[in-house]
Amino acid sequence: MREQSPIPDVSVIIPTYREEETIVEVLQRVIKVSEFLGNVEIIVVDDGSTDRTGEKVAAFPLVKYIRHEHNMGKGAAIRTGIKNSCGKVLVIQDADLEYRPDCIPSLVKPISAGSMDIVYGSRFKGKPEGMNFFHFVGNFMLNLVARFMYNAQITDIMTGQKAFRRSVLESVKLKENGFAVEIEITCLSFNGHRRFIEVPISYSYRRHGVSKITYFDGIKSLVKLFSIFLRV
Repeated sequence: MREQSPIPDVSVIIPTYREEETIVEVLQRVIKVSEFLGNVEIIVVDDGSTDRTGEKVAAFPLVKYIRHEHNMGKGAAIRTGIKNSCGKVLVIQDADLEYRPDCIPSLVKPISAGSMDIVYGSRFKGKPEGMNFFHFVGNFMLNLVARFMYNAQITDIMTGQKAFRRSVLESVKLKENGFAVEIEITCLSFNGHRRFIEVPISYSYRRHGVSKITYFDGIKSLVKLFSIFLRV
C-alpha cells in the first residue's frame, strides 16, 4: 500500500497575477524559511496571468501550481488556495516582494505554539519603506475605522502577509473577489472572537512590475468594512 503523506504543518498560499519578475525570488525565499516551519506545502494560485509567471513556477516541481483561466481577483485566488490546502496553519503571502518571506516564521510561531489563532504582519509596527502618501493615508483610515468598530488593536488591516489557524478560515464564508477580501477576512475572523496579535514585518514598496491596487479598491474596502459591520 502507498504510504500516505503527512498532513502539512503549514500551507503557504501565494496568490499571484503577472508577477514573472518576482515569483522566482519569492519561492526561493519561502523554500529557504521552510526549514524552520516543519512540513510545508507551497501553493501558487495564478489568477490568469498573461506573462511567464506559470513558466517560472514550473521550475519548482514541489510547488503546487493552480491556474485560473481568467483573472478573477485576489479574493478568488485566496479562496482557491484555501480550498486546495491541507496545512494546520495557513499563511497568505503576496508575490510582489513587498513583503519578505523571511518574516513568515514569526507569523507562524504563535499559532503553532497554541497561543494565537490569527497573526498579522504589520508594516506599521516595522519600517515601511517607500509607501506613497496616498496608500499610507488610505491604510491609516481603514485601520482607524476597524479599531473603532471592533475595539481591536489592529494597525495593518490590508497587510499582504498573515497567518491563520486552519479552523478560522474554514469557519468563514469568503465571497469577495477583489482586494477588499483583506477587509472581509479580518472582519469575519474578528466576529468569532479569536485570539489575535500583530508582529512587526519588513516592507518595501515594489521595485518590479506594476501595483494592481488602485484608489477605487481603497474605496471598495472602506464600503466593505461598513457593510460587514452593519450586516448590510
